[in-house]
Amino acid sequence: MFVEIPHRTFIDFVKTLHNFTEAMVLILAATVNRDLTVIVNGGYISDTFVEVFSNFNPQLQIDVSVA
Repeated sequence: MFVEIPHRTFIDFVKTLHNFTEAMVLILAATVNRDLTVIVNGGYISDTFVEVFSNFNPQLQIDVSVA
């Protein structure tokens, strides 16, 4: 049986879900940043890899803008 959800309730649900999703993205970004900082500062990877990795994001932005 189909139950009709009031329009306002649905809009509030979507807004809440969107806010939750944004919060999870921020948490994930902070976690990745923290983990990368630990790896780089901990000396777990070579200096060459650090150099390549630090240049990866700007190069990716250049590649995307050219394409």
